Amino acid sequence: MRLLTCALLTALVALGCRDTRQSANLIPVTGTVTLNGKPLDNAVVSFLPQGDTRGGGGGSPTDAAGKYELHSKDGKGMVPGSYKVTISRRLMPDGSIPKRDVPPAESPARESLPPQYSDQEQTTLTATIAAGVGPIDFALKSGSRP
Repeated sequence: MRLLTCALLTALVALGCRDTRQSANLIPVTGTVTLNGKPLDNAVVSFLPQGDTRGGGGGSPTDAAGKYELHSKDGKGMVPGSYKVTISRRLMPDGSIPKRDVPPAESPARESLPPQYSDQEQTTLTATIAAGVGPIDFALKSGSRP
């Protein structure tokens, strides 16, 4: 029993240390998203790791001023590295914001941004996260504001 208890405690300490180190490596990432020079509210910014970048990526909604602050599964911030970025803004047919508790597949809301920003396969947006990097802003252009 004593051996089992020691093994369990060792495993828990190892998991705790791993999470602490991972969290310690996170770099805060903030920025602003604009569309045609105006803040883009109610959009979702997603960072998808590329190449040797570890982790599962992260994301954040934008507020009324178009500002975002990324969170990953490990906490506030992101692991340093290279990322592909998508920015999505789904709207209902009447132009209103969809309810957050309705899954996209069950909602009539549709993507309002071009695939060069919103589609994971077609996005042209990228970012590199490193210590000391300031805000990462995205100035999107479109024919008209959704």
